[in-house]
Amino acid sequence: MKHLLAIIFLLLPLSAFAHATEGTPGTDEYLRNVLGWSNERLTTAVATEDREAFDVAVGETSVDDPLGDVLDRNGTESKIHDPWGDIERVTLIKNKVKKTWDFQVTLGANLPSAIVGKAAMYVYADADGKAENNSPDPGVKLGMDSEFGLLYNAKGWHTGFRWFNSDPKANIWATDKTTKSTFKVSKNVISFSIPFAEMSGDITPEWRVVMALEHSGATEVDVAPTDGFPAAKPAPTPTPQYTPSSSPVGEAILKWFVETDKILLGAVVIVAGYLVWLIWSAKKK
Repeated sequence: MKHLLAIIFLLLPLSAFAHATEGTPGTDEYLRNVLGWSNERLTTAVATEDREAFDVAVGETSVDDPLGDVLDRNGTESKIHDPWGDIERVTLIKNKVKKTWDFQVTLGANLPSAIVGKAAMYVYADADGKAENNSPDPGVKLGMDSEFGLLYNAKGWHTGFRWFNSDPKANIWATDKTTKSTFKVSKNVISFSIPFAEMSGDITPEWRVVMALEHSGATEVDVAPTDGFPAAKPAPTPTPQYTPSSSPVGEAILKWFVETDKILLGAVVIVAGYLVWLIWSAKKK
């Protein structure tokens, strides 16, 4: 019994440390203190479209997202700091009885009864399991064909839907369809159910969830699964200018010119010297 108690006491500090690695909800503390992101990275504005690909959950039924990894729209420190905009966990259940995909999004704090500004929770999904009609758009939409939204405005919460029209003549996120998704908001949990008719029940689900807030021009964004935002894409490499030395033939030509120049220069020096000698000889006579 004494040994068991000793083990428990030894494990308590480890448990406390595990919780300490989480940042304060609604901040970027986790990115700074745990992942070691530099102040330069967190103050350099780069839009989501100009970043490397966001992570995607493939067949995952539960994804933990660290608290304290929210950023603004451009990947810098958010000025909002609302803890309920910070995703802590997303679970997904295939409900064969109701024929729905049931998402449950747990947030860092209870949602307020009245929200100042705008708020939205988006589920991006490859709803038909066909890669050929997915969006090539960079950012959170990459590789997805459906956007199921839960949006908040002056009228309260309501659903929204967009789908990617991959027809070459369109190639846009269209809004001419609606969704029969249902939702429930309770404390710090958003439950969102998508019918199989809109997200096939025969596929291995591929998805990502986004929580986005906007108030007085400021934004707060969290994406699961992804810690913060991906790194910025590297700057494109400038196209090198062509020079004769850029090919074996060019190198041979360049070498010939160089060697020819040396020969010509030597000849000029010899001829000039000979002319000077002739003039000097003529003067002596």
